[in-house]
Amino acid sequence: MRRHPRPNDLVRPADERPARSAAERPWGTRHDGQQRVGGYRLVRVLGEGRSAVVHLGHADTAADDEPRRAAAVKVYRPGIPAERIDVEVAALAAVSHPHVLRLIDIATAPDGRPCLVVERCAAGTLAGLVANRSSLAAGEAVTILAPLVAAVEALHAAGFVHRDIRLPRVLFRQSGAPVLAGLGHATRIEAALPPAALAAHPEVLDDRVQLARLVGAVLERVEHPGARGIESWLERAPQSADDFTARLSDALFDLAEAQPVRMRDDGSPPVTAAQPRRPAAAVDAPGGVTVTTRLVAAARALAVRTRGVRRGVWVAAAGMAVSLLVAALAIPTGDTRAEPGGQQSERVESADTGASAAPPDGAVPGDDARGSDDARGNDEARGDDARGDDGVAPVGEVVLGDDPVAAIVVLLDERDRCLREISVLCLDGVAQAGSAAMERDAAVVRALQAGGEQTSDAAISAEGPVLVERLGDSALLDLGDVPETQPASALVMRGEAGWRIRDYFDE
Repeated sequence: MRRHPRPNDLVRPADERPARSAAERPWGTRHDGQQRVGGYRLVRVLGEGRSAVVHLGHADTAADDEPRRAAAVKVYRPGIPAERIDVEVAALAAVSHPHVLRLIDIATAPDGRPCLVVERCAAGTLAGLVANRSSLAAGEAVTILAPLVAAVEALHAAGFVHRDIRLPRVLFRQSGAPVLAGLGHATRIEAALPPAALAAHPEVLDDRVQLARLVGAVLERVEHPGARGIESWLERAPQSADDFTARLSDALFDLAEAQPVRMRDDGSPPVTAAQPRRPAAAVDAPGGVTVTTRLVAAARALAVRTRGVRRGVWVAAAGMAVSLLVAALAIPTGDTRAEPGGQQSERVESADTGASAAPPDGAVPGDDARGSDDARGNDEARGDDARGDDGVAPVGEVVLGDDPVAAIVVLLDERDRCLREISVLCLDGVAQAGSAAMERDAAVVRALQAGGEQTSDAAISAEGPVLVERLGDSALLDLGDVPETQPASALVMRGEAGWRIRDYFDE
């Protein structure tokens, strides 16, 4: 039965009403340093909207010589349609562009709500810049607008429309680079459409109209005759022209040489980002989002769509979904120029220091990062002589080897030993540092250390595991015929120390 407020509750001052303890408040509404998601500790609220609350998150782990990574953790409100979240995740994962908000990871809150971990852009918004600056130099406008035109092009080429291109949706990194964010209203279109078909798409046309308005709002602050010329052209130019964005980009680069952006009118120095360069040609190599992040995104999005589906169907669907992801990796993703000046924007800006932190755990190392024979240990270097009397490779060799299916069996056996020994340190050989899997398993061990009993859902085993798909040193595995209380699949990654579990996915 719903409890209606008593009359006294309605008139009693807030500070006299019974206060709920921190533990009684809904998850995500308190910031005492104890609430975590996806390996990030929630520090404070950065912003709220109708669909989500965005928190400042600090990574639980960092190397001794690095600042703790800061990120924005977007926690969706209850009741947001899964399909809407799915599209936002897919768009962020598919668009590899240095001026589109970078997806770091995807996680699930303790109460089951999905969460996105994205880069934190701590230097403000374009709306704030326009409000704080009475005028802009022509070169500043080029630095702001040219990358955004390229970002919108990349979004459309990947098969998505933004639908909400406005000044508040453009953020700035500490480096001064503009970033297109706000993809919560994005929708899908067919990817890799020919230019004529893309330009004729009504939702693409709507995006271009919004982009033209944004460009005009910035150019209004520019006292330069060339800015008036671009404004006049935008008023009469057909946004449905095949080459609309290319011509707009050319017009911006012809306006002036790009220069650093000053965020306020108070004499503060400009930010020192390298400036945009006119593209000589489209770059066909994907960049920006790591293969692992895309694989995580595919698995998470698939989990949203297949809740309640039989395991056999899930495996088939997973294979199809990741095959589509492989195809997406081969599609040119538009302008992968880095931040103006040629450096890829692969580092998360630290909210506290303004310095760049290392790439997130989960970046896929190349073949040269797997370690030499010496790094793998003497047994590995000896090759066949290292095998036991029964011909079975030792545990270390399996974990360092090339077979993720064999590795997951060994890793889960080692995880079981860690639980028996009630050791968090032991988990370093099982789960990737800072990953969702490490967070989950460490919580189980700490509960045991506090005197709790191991529950049935704490056990995770692999009974006939199956490789769903592999992308480089990342692999998605179905764990086989396991109890319904256990995760249905796992994502593993191989680094210098061998295979480690990054995440578990429930069916």
